[in-house]
Amino acid sequence: MSQIKADTDALRATIAAMRQGSSAIENALQQAAQAMATLQNSRWSGNHRQQAEEVWTRLQAQFAPTIEALNQIAARTERFTNALEEAGRVFGDGTAHLPPPHTHPSDGATAPSKGTETPAPPPPNTTPPPPPPNRSAILNQKVRLNNGAEVLVAHLDGRTPVAGMDSIYGKPGQLPLNAVITSTPENRDPDLYAAVIHQFGVEGNPRYAPDQYTYCNTFAGDVVRAMGAPLPTKSDLGISKGDRATVGTQALYRWLTTNAGAQGWREVNPNTPEGLRLLQEHVNAGKPALAADEGHVAVIRPGQQANSVADLRIAQAGARNLNNVRLGDAGLGSAFRPRYFIHA
Repeated sequence: MSQIKADTDALRATIAAMRQGSSAIENALQQAAQAMATLQNSRWSGNHRQQAEEVWTRLQAQFAPTIEALNQIAARTERFTNALEEAGRVFGDGTAHLPPPHTHPSDGATAPSKGTETPAPPPPNTTPPPPPPNRSAILNQKVRLNNGAEVLVAHLDGRTPVAGMDSIYGKPGQLPLNAVITSTPENRDPDLYAAVIHQFGVEGNPRYAPDQYTYCNTFAGDVVRAMGAPLPTKSDLGISKGDRATVGTQALYRWLTTNAGAQGWREVNPNTPEGLRLLQEHVNAGKPALAADEGHVAVIRPGQQANSVADLRIAQAGARNLNNVRLGDAGLGSAFRPRYFIHA
């Protein structure tokens, strides 16, 4: 029987590197676009301006396909790696075995049935999707931070963002990121949820640094989008055509309390003993949750051991950017009167 031996950890490290490379190129282009916009508003003209604009147009045309290609290659490599890991699990030794060829039903031939042979696989349209990435492989891969250091995903601390996760393009109204670390409803784990939060390095990330605005909605949007539960954009809600930025807190709160159920969100009430237990069990299983009112939104972290709502641990951007703080110590005061929402 044919065998394929593959180092899936190395493949996943390659996937992460490709995604970081794509984000880094995109971030550089976005910063250059901002610089060009600034120059266009200043007093410069003549041949120098024309030459700069020609170079900029050429660079955009050159690198846009590269970004798209990197993202496509990363996605295809991830699907291939998932399939290899599933094959290893099916055949029990961590090695992907290729099954014997079988006749396609459209060929009009039927293979003879022998009781000891493996049944023919189901038709293509019933093939199950590939399994989610292995949690351990994700947590033990290395990522590069925006300061150039390399660390294991499991060692991210929420103070320094992963390279590419610090884009300020569009600020205020930052556009969504292509997160390096992600989770889906099929691959929930508390350590993975924590890593998703930590990759954005909210405490030291210029993306969320307050100026005349604060960016709690941007941070919450980045986190839950990486968790496979995206919040609506301004374009989605018809606020600003084509604008992919996460909606502001007022519009977000209206959506959470009216239409979010259709997207898998539901409300819980941790002010009751049963609701507090349910909320903690939910996030401790690696599933996302938010605390939101019309003026603020915070991410509820995994690893909860709360005896009251004030004891819940959150991550937030805002006037104070904090990666892991007790809700009662987050500086929100009595003005913050949130409702709580969970997603599978």
